[in-house]
Amino acid sequence: ITMNPQNQVFMVDGSCESHSLIIGGTGSRKTRGILAPTVISLACSGENIICHDPKSEVYKLTSALLHRKGYKIYALNLRNPRTGSQYNPLREAYLKHSEGNDSAAYSIILEFATPLFMNIHSKNDPYWTHSGILYFCGLAALLMNLCESAEQYTLNGIYDLHLEGHMKLRTYLDYVGKRENGREAERLLSGIIDLPNDTRNCVM
Repeated sequence: ITMNPQNQVFMVDGSCESHSLIIGGTGSRKTRGILAPTVISLACSGENIICHDPKSEVYKLTSALLHRKGYKIYALNLRNPRTGSQYNPLREAYLKHSEGNDSAAYSIILEFATPLFMNIHSKNDPYWTHSGILYFCGLAALLMNLCESAEQYTLNGIYDLHLEGHMKLRTYLDYVGKRENGREAERLLSGIIDLPNDTRNCVM
């Protein structure tokens, strides 16, 4: 495919369905000449599309067409996350809590937390892995009893609680631990924040 006035070829062999590698310098029309037309072709065929578009060029060139064709577009903006599509992995847990199904809510939290901390798993000493999971689940259970909507129940909220420190967490636990549905937070977090200082600091 001819890509510029110098007749340099940047892509060859379109006879098979193998992956393609497009190489070219800035301004060589990789996006406008190859990527955007590919997205348009896929859209005309009704295919699902995943596109890595760090500069939003493909989005600007093709989003209007995709909308007209009924596509639902999710844009993950890693440079400014608040402006793109967002996903809250804890939302379902809060909704279960709102329905009075705390058992299902805590199961969702545990299922989410376990792979996060299993990456630091030590076969010789699993204590730290289990303590990390316990601490995260405890913070999540505490936040569940403090916030008033699913929109407030986020990973940022859990992180903010963590930054409060163990003494402030104890104050929160004394408040929510008196509730029927606050006992799980008390059970999970007390085992961490009441540890000796050095051990607690390693976990937190």
